Amino acid sequence: MAGVYCAKCLSCGYESPHATDGSAGIIVDEPVKSVGTHRENNRIVVLMHPLEGSILQETGYTMRSASREGRLLHIEKVFCRSCGRLYETRKLVARIGCVLSAVLVLAAVAGGATVWYLTSRVDAGFAVLCLALLTLAFIGTLCEAVAASMVRRRFPERRAAYELKPCCPDCGSTKYRSLKAFIPRRLPCPKCRQRTMKVEMVGIS
Repeated sequence: MAGVYCAKCLSCGYESPHATDGSAGIIVDEPVKSVGTHRENNRIVVLMHPLEGSILQETGYTMRSASREGRLLHIEKVFCRSCGRLYETRKLVARIGCVLSAVLVLAAVAGGATVWYLTSRVDAGFAVLCLALLTLAFIGTLCEAVAASMVRRRFPERRAAYELKPCCPDCGSTKYRSLKAFIPRRLPCPKCRQRTMKVEMVGIS
């Protein structure tokens, strides 16, 4: 599930367009007829929730092949912290795959179960399980970061053509906040310019 967010100004009543908190996209060589075709670039197909599987099938790629060939994008909408404009960022990424993720989770469960069996203490087994899951989550994130770095170095032309760095198209500021920021801050309103715009979750897609 993906959250749907909207920013509302408490002063003038302005509302930003609704946006989801991030999605994957596939770079294709030729435009395909798909509900996920990007509005501004028909060489990008957005894997919109909950249709990711069917849209991915239309592109002819899997997440693994798209990652390996430097075709997988992370697409995210962000708000400019200087003027309140909602805009899009894109970055080439890589996924380590469901099989490896499942193996890591099974390894964590096995470790917790082993400690429980050897000590006859549920709390000790649970503690080991939690610690193992956190450790493996860190390892998985690190593996994806390394894989993404390798992909971005391997495909500089694709990176230059499709990536969009955080930079506001209106004011040029590189300061931004994600839709689900850990520390919420009021944003300036693009309409009245008052710093009274609040980002709220308005639904789930």
